Amino acid sequence: DAPPHKSGTVEKCTFCKNLIDRGEVPACMQLCPGRARFWGDLDDPESEVSKAVAGREHTFLHEEAGTNPSVYYLS
Repeated sequence: DAPPHKSGTVEKCTFCKNLIDRGEVPACMQLCPGRARFWGDLDDPESEVSKAVAGREHTFLHEEAGTNPSVYYLS
């Protein structure tokens, strides 16, 4: 049920909105063998992603552009 891809084009990541709408996690989370990615509700302090971010240094890409990014790059 993913949207069709036009061959030879680049698309922005939608975090697999079609999967999220069904209550599933994005494909990158399902396929990452090293569990290098976290997904969840940052507003829930008990979620796996909130626990991963808590107390760790992180950066955002292009935060100065005012886009209010919500992808954390943990160090």
